[in-house]
Formats: sequence, structure tokens, C-alpha cells
Amino acid sequence: MLKQNWWDLWTLKILRTIRSDFILDIIGDGPMRCEYEIMTKRLGLDSVIRFHGFKPKHDVGEFMRNADVFVLPSLWENLPCVLIEAMASGLPVVATNVGGIPEIVNDEVGILVPPGDADAFAHALDCILENIDTYSSKDIASYAQRFSYKAVGKKLTDLYIQVLGDKKDA
Repeated sequence: MLKQNWWDLWTLKILRTIRSDFILDIIGDGPMRCEYEIMTKRLGLDSVIRFHGFKPKHDVGEFMRNADVFVLPSLWENLPCVLIEAMASGLPVVATNVGGIPEIVNDEVGILVPPGDADAFAHALDCILENIDTYSSKDIASYAQRFSYKAVGKKLTDLYIQVLGDKKDA
């Protein structure tokens, strides 16, 4: 939780004007958690946002297994493993179009929005919640397997064999 990410609370304020059938569980801590909790109350979102703090991996997995959607409103990222973990749990995702995220999220597993655009994020969340039945947990989890250690290891091994094979023939 960083100060630069306060726009995600505005996203939920906007979403709350469209629908009220959601709860956001925030897992993790950060230097701005207290301010986030205060801002949540000021925006009247304390009935739809629950702060859980740091949780061990097992508990995070349990939260994912009980969720309907995973959201990652980052302003910057590299290639967040948490998205792959969420998809491996069968969750569709709404995330920002930053860093390596577009490399792993496509239309079949979720929706990407511009970073910092609270309106677009709120509408993407509304769209995914409205159409949640069109996302197949089984297909999403299967898609996530292409990012497993085994699958990535095989791709790297095949690439090394191809490169070394080309050099051997030269």
C-alpha cells in the first residue's frame, strides 16, 4: 500500500455508485495502511473494504480460492507472480496495463486498464462482475500453467538446445 495508489479507493467509490454487491479483501501491509483505512472510512467504503494485513502464503491461497475476481491496480510492475497465482486459482483478473502484465493477461482471463484511470478500472470491475459466468475457472487455471516452473523451464531448455544446435552446425 503506497500513497501513489490511493486512486484505487476512488475506483471503488465510483464502482459503489454503480453496484453494491462486492467486497474487497486487501491482503498485505505497507507504510500507508493506516492512511488507507482512514481514507476508506472517509469515502464511506468501510462496509465494502476489509483490511486483513500480512497473511502467510497458505492463507493467501485460501483467500484466492474463496474470491471471485483478483484485482491489481498497480501504477508500475515488472512481471507480478501474484497474477499467475491468482489465475492458477481460476480467478479472472482486472489489472493495469503496466510492465509485464500485458504479457500474461489477455481477454480470456481478464481485463487490462490504463494505470491511474479510476473510471476505467471501475467500469472494468463492473463488467467482469456482471459477466463473471463467462469466465471459466478451469480454463483460466489451465492458461496459468504455461507460466509454471516446469513449462518455463522447458521453453528455456528448448531455446538453449536450439541455440547450441545452431552453433554446432556452423
